[in-house]
Amino acid sequence: LKLDFDLYTPPVQSGLLPGAFRRKMLEQHLVKEKTLHVEDLEKAKAIYLINSVREWVTVTWTQTARGEYPTLPTKVIQPLEA
Repeated sequence: LKLDFDLYTPPVQSGLLPGAFRRKMLEQHLVKEKTLHVEDLEKAKAIYLINSVREWVTVTWTQTARGEYPTLPTKVIQPLEA
């Protein structure tokens, strides 16, 4: 998540996989670890999924009759500037 001017990833203890690309981003200080909450999604300036195959992928929000939901991304963006 991009909150203010920083990018955050949840700690591994939150249940995500400790991926190689994530580790690289942490080592290069491009992202910081932080326990994230649902409320953080509402405050986020941007939401990204990262993994070793697709690297950075932007998540968009889709408005439906039942409300707003995140849409799985299809476009891969190459290295994100922090």
